[in-house]
Amino acid sequence: MRIVRPGAREVVDRFRRNSVGYFREFRLFLIFTFVAALLDGLSTIHFMRRDGLDQEMHPAVRIVSNLFGTVAGPVVGKVCQLAAIMLVTIYLRPQAKYIFLVVVVLYCWAAWFNVWGRNIYVPRVLEWFD
Repeated sequence: MRIVRPGAREVVDRFRRNSVGYFREFRLFLIFTFVAALLDGLSTIHFMRRDGLDQEMHPAVRIVSNLFGTVAGPVVGKVCQLAAIMLVTIYLRPQAKYIFLVVVVLYCWAAWFNVWGRNIYVPRVLEWFD
């Protein structure tokens, strides 16, 4: 069985078709995603300023934070994540609701973890690596 990969033209055409009415249809999902991303970003800035950027678990956010600092780094990282989410959900529009749901849950969990969960989970997780 031969796998046919879409060319650049097919990808661009799919984006054009899927972007029509995208913001109207998914505005509520986009709002929830933006709020959850904002909470995650602010909580990341909070713990990075308190504990240092070496505590960040996400490798891309850690790299960007090393380049731009503990405030601009998480902001740049979160903006890039939101752009990627939009590209993926436009391209995979039929599955977008499920993608948004997973992203919102993970961002909310990450925000909780950054503020309170680190005190619960980190010591136990670190014991596994000793």
